[in-house]
Amino acid sequence: MKDLLKDYGTAILDTRDFFSQSFVEKYKKTIIEARKEFKLKLDVCTATLPYNDGCPAWTSTFIEYMNERLDKDYSYLYTGSYFHKDTDKWWPQIDHNFTMDCFEYFEKNNMDVNTLTNEDIPSLSSLSQGFYHQCAFDFAYPKKAVEDYLLMNDEINIKMMKSMVTKELTYEVGEWIANDINNNSYKVTRDDGYEDFVDQGKWKNEKRHKHLNVFYEKSFMPLHTDDQDDPNVSFICQNYPNIDRTIEDGSLFRYFIDEEPFDVLTNYTTHIIFDVNKGAGDIPHLVTKNNTDKVRYSSYEVYRD
Repeated sequence: MKDLLKDYGTAILDTRDFFSQSFVEKYKKTIIEARKEFKLKLDVCTATLPYNDGCPAWTSTFIEYMNERLDKDYSYLYTGSYFHKDTDKWWPQIDHNFTMDCFEYFEKNNMDVNTLTNEDIPSLSSLSQGFYHQCAFDFAYPKKAVEDYLLMNDEINIKMMKSMVTKELTYEVGEWIANDINNNSYKVTRDDGYEDFVDQGKWKNEKRHKHLNVFYEKSFMPLHTDDQDDPNVSFICQNYPNIDRTIEDGSLFRYFIDEEPFDVLTNYTTHIIFDVNKGAGDIPHLVTKNNTDKVRYSSYEVYRD
């Protein structure tokens, strides 16, 4: 059987193996406070239309497929609300309401969402775009407990990455924080007056990028890989600001080696580090259905050279 670290450059690590008990306890307390901030921010940004948070949907195939099956008209999603600098185009975004209605549809039709793939539902994997939230981090301008949480993630991730490689890593704690919250140099305006900020305006030259994946009850992330088109991406780190989740709660990180599944419980002491240069982008994985009303979060943090 292939080895997770040797063949896929992926390590599943525990905070307690790298830091003192006092650090871990402080980390837990910080997460409890950060989760309160996440909820306050998400309650606002998920209700805002047009939706301007998260990643673009590179195809509208899934939106069109589900729009024919849902009781509401989601044709407004076809209008691009995300400006992507590299393609110089406006792209649609899958919003919170649409995503939650999809989960209700799957539930109502007794579909085994843990096994669904793009072969079952066209472009199902694009559903994942509805989980990505940058507003919970105030984009590149986090405050209070959220900033404390992300800075502690930096400490953890950098130390863990260094344990996996022999080359020198020059990442620094907090180097991603943008200084000028009023900088409009990256603002773009659609023909109808709608405004967005391109990625480089949200994050400091995109050397470091962070977003929050949010899994509400009944949500899941279908099978996919994290292969990267960007040659500058070196590491992807997944941090989990969750307390006391159980196997029965679901929302497990499930990866496959030679088609054999392995499940990971995603509480705050667990961290998954992907070394992209060693094949981490090739490992198939998914997130199983969240069986409870406890929101499951994961902080997706990208480290570029």
